[in-house]
Amino acid sequence: MKTLEKQEALLILLQIKTAYPNFNLDNDTKNLWTQFLMETDAETAAHNLRDHIKQSKFQPTIHEIVKPNEEVIFKRRKQLAIQQEKENVDRMRLAVPPPWKTLGITKSEYEDQIIAEMALGKGDE
Repeated sequence: MKTLEKQEALLILLQIKTAYPNFNLDNDTKNLWTQFLMETDAETAAHNLRDHIKQSKFQPTIHEIVKPNEEVIFKRRKQLAIQQEKENVDRMRLAVPPPWKTLGITKSEYEDQIIAEMALGKGDE
């Protein structure tokens, strides 16, 4: 997650000013927005601004741009799940082979062998 640099934050403000010409961009406003935008990741701010411009004719508040974005969160969780699955597959490749492979027999033969051993064990009781 990459947070916004100052120049990227200023670019967001320029985009807001372009979409909402009445947006007040004096120094105090610029400083306050920049402070909060620089604590936000770039993807979230970009998605929130895009969504806000599509949905509202009113200029955004800081909160509307820096709040968590469900689309971004979902995308990141999906990427994380895919990465974890790849790691699990890799881990499984390095794991101890199943017992039938170690014994040099098929899975079916191994299952038959286990069933036979269990049956013998029951007869001893």
